[in-house]
Parts: sequence; structure tokens; C-alpha cells
Amino acid sequence: MLDLTVLLLSPLALAQSPTATVNSTIVTTDVAIPAAVQGMCYKKNRPVPTTTIPPKPKPTAAPKPQTPQAPPPQAGISSFAQSCLDAHNRYRAQRGIPPLSWNSGSLLQHAVNWAITMFDDNSMFHSQTPGMGENIAMGSGMSCEQAVNMWMGEEASWDGGPVSGSNYGVIGHFTQVMWRDSKEVSCSAEGSFLVCNYYPQGNLLGHMPF
Repeated sequence: MLDLTVLLLSPLALAQSPTATVNSTIVTTDVAIPAAVQGMCYKKNRPVPTTTIPPKPKPTAAPKPQTPQAPPPQAGISSFAQSCLDAHNRYRAQRGIPPLSWNSGSLLQHAVNWAITMFDDNSMFHSQTPGMGENIAMGSGMSCEQAVNMWMGEEASWDGGPVSGSNYGVIGHFTQVMWRDSKEVSCSAEGSFLVCNYYPQGNLLGHMPF
């Protein structure tokens, strides 16, 4: 309950003089405060509402891209053969292309014979063997890795499209090294001449290398 004090002034006294002594009566009464009004009253000890801001989540670092790795060495082949295989597969791994394996059978025999043929003729030209891809190179003391690097240099002339009759002579070595459907390779060198044969052959006109 709220205690209210009301001051009642005599009208007669007010009318007689503004400075007259005022007779007053103090009336005290109890007035009930409606519940709705009570709820609007300020309470001193009421806690002040606070807002908790959650911490910002820590940024998650993006996973580091894995560097493509060439396959392990192939057992039972020469160091020359392994160097040729590694040179090819290093580039293929960079594009996610399956690695080549070394063929020590008829594919290798053809590469040996053709390297000798070019050496005896002292001229560099293709064998044009059906069903077999072929890359050739000539250079004094040229290694297989150097030859593959030279062939891969043709990538700068590739427009990203399929092999065609107009671009085959410019990018054909590069596209054969990277041809996805080729599974095997064999290389041989004789003097300054080097040849690599591939099976199945690549550079099918109208097809993408990978």
C-alpha cells in the first residue's frame, strides 16, 4: 500500500489575504495501487540485462595442395631406362595423368632398331610404324631427360584444344608425352640420335591429349 498525504487549504483564508496564516488539515489515507501499475515501478535492485557476444570463430587454414609424386622406380630396368621413365612421369604427374611403365619387349626392340637406323643414315626421321607413337630427338650427348624437356617445350604453342592436322607438327611431341591413353614407353639412343616409342599410340586427330 502507498501512503498519500493530502493538504486541504481553507478557501476563506486564501481569499482574505495572500499572506494570511493558512489553516490546514492533514488527511492521511491508504490508496491501493493496481497490480498493473505496480509492475511498472522501478525496482532498485533489479539486475540490468546484459548481452553476451559470442567470440568469433577462428579461421580455418585451407589444406596445402599436395605436390604430385612420380611413381617409385621400376624394378629390373637400366639407369637409362629409369631416367627416361622418370622424365615422362614427372610431367604426367603434374597434370594428374597416370604414369607410363617401361616396356622391355617388342616396343624397346623397335626403339633400339630405329635409333640405329637414324644413326646409320645420319638423319632424323620417323619410322611411321602403325599403332605405335614415336618421339625423336638429336643432339650431341643429349640425355633422355633433356629430350623430354625439349618435347615438353611445345606446350607453349598448345591452345588447349584437340590434336588437329594444323597443329600436329607443332605440338605432337608434347601431346604424345602427355597422352593419357598411352600406357607404355621404351627409349633408346645411338650416337646423337634418341627415340622413344609409345603404346598405345597417341596423337589421334580430333582427340584431347588428356
